Amino acid sequence: MNNLFAPSTFYQTLSIWQGEPEWEISIFFGRFETIAQAAECGYSHLTNLKYNFDFNCLTIDDYLNQTYRLDDFQILVKKLRPESEQKTMVTEQDYVETKIKMSDFPTTPGLDGTFSSLAYGIVDHFGQIVPLTGLRYRANAHVSLR
Repeated sequence: MNNLFAPSTFYQTLSIWQGEPEWEISIFFGRFETIAQAAECGYSHLTNLKYNFDFNCLTIDDYLNQTYRLDDFQILVKKLRPESEQKTMVTEQDYVETKIKMSDFPTTPGLDGTFSSLAYGIVDHFGQIVPLTGLRYRANAHVSLR
């Protein structure tokens, strides 16, 4: 149920996934009241990202095997710059944001299958990264993802 008087401050889990080595997909997931709730979700709840051909979109599974469909506004796709392809170690600056929709994933080599989890973090309602220093939470504690 939507609450018209919900607090304006919220947090999202930011999980970063890798397609083939040249692709990085950032997923902005959920709307949590606390940093700890968002961290619990990112750390132990989101388990599998894949392209779902039946729904023509990305889906993400949680540890209870529930599947959530993602929308284009929840993803940010970056591609490794050609000049960085031969590097042994790449950084965030080696990637460039691309304007690709999920419906294009099946025809884009490297984005047409499953993905590996790279990292997670938390962003606030402004989209700014939230430091996780000193945060304590229980892995697999119940968090409502909807």
